[in-house]
Amino acid sequence: MKKLLYLALAVLIIAPLSTSAATFKSGDTVTISDGLEDDLYAAGQSVSLHADLAGDLFSAGNNIVLTGAILQDAFVSGGTVTIGNVGDDARVVGGTITFNGEVADDVFVAGGSLLFVKDSIVQGDLHGTGGMITLNGTVNGATKIGGGSVRLDGTLAGPTRIEAERIVVNGRLEGDVELSATTIEIGDDAQIAGAVRYWQTNGELNADTALVEGGSLTFDQSLESRAAAASSPIWPSPFFMLMMLLSAALVILVLVLADKRSMFENGARTLSAKYWKSLLAGLIFLIVTPVIGILLMVTVIGLPIGLFILVMYGFIVYFLPMIAALVVARWIDLRRTKQFNKWIIYLIALGAFVVLSLVTYIPYVGMLAFLLVYPATLGALMLNRRAKASRQT
Repeated sequence: MKKLLYLALAVLIIAPLSTSAATFKSGDTVTISDGLEDDLYAAGQSVSLHADLAGDLFSAGNNIVLTGAILQDAFVSGGTVTIGNVGDDARVVGGTITFNGEVADDVFVAGGSLLFVKDSIVQGDLHGTGGMITLNGTVNGATKIGGGSVRLDGTLAGPTRIEAERIVVNGRLEGDVELSATTIEIGDDAQIAGAVRYWQTNGELNADTALVEGGSLTFDQSLESRAAAASSPIWPSPFFMLMMLLSAALVILVLVLADKRSMFENGARTLSAKYWKSLLAGLIFLIVTPVIGILLMVTVIGLPIGLFILVMYGFIVYFLPMIAALVVARWIDLRRTKQFNKWIIYLIALGAFVVLSLVTYIPYVGMLAFLLVYPATLGALMLNRRAKASRQT
């Protein structure tokens, strides 16, 4: 299954890159105010699209605002994402994600907080996972979502399956519906027009006043296992894994476009020339840094500094596989005497990420590869940074 997911991701990302018509934008702030007929690849700290886009959108950044209409597919990864009208599918990964327009086909979304505003419409299916999900709009296709807290204030017109720790229904449910949660609440404005089967810890609900147009509400003990899985601290699914892989691919895209000063190329040179020194530097950082952070948090004065160190350490560890993949890609390019353009580098880095990720699942070999590759690439970048600082002083 994992191999199929990686293959699907590779096809998803690589296929659009083979087209000749595309516009590439990168920088700290990327703003598109004029309409585009091509596909758009945009990466930066802040990305804003205020004009119509006739092709597909591939975008990654910290803050992404898409007010212009995207007539084809949207592939987006960001910290905060606001997305309007999409003419085909929308695949979005982020921290806080808001849909405030119409998506003409399917939505695949994963994030910390997901909001579909009141007038938003998903014409196709909705597949989503998140910590807090609020559906105030309309989904005309099937809905399959899971997460921590799910609130339904809009209309779900098709077959629905929701697994969460807490579900609040205050909107309209149509079609065949399955609800599995520790707690389910049926609000005063809820309308149940379909056949709803549910399970919650407290047993049967008393919500007959919400039944309209022949709707039914049935307690189903067989749904208990789904609720237990949804409330588990780790809630893996093939869909969630695929979305996380898409996020990684977009992060690599950002790193490729943002590398104006050849940081990863220089890191590859250092890795090749000083591998063991790079490995030692990386291992020291990965082992010592969390210890320092924890020790600082023991004191009142050092608490904020220690917390900051641990947060930054978490970010570095999370992005390290993607960083390592790009350094490896640059190392391969150096071995080929720099024959590749940035998009070939991107594809090589994506392939390296897939290979490294697959290898980590192999017993013993995976751990060995992890210890020999990730700390060394990080250490090479650190040594370059230190050398650059020394030259400036």
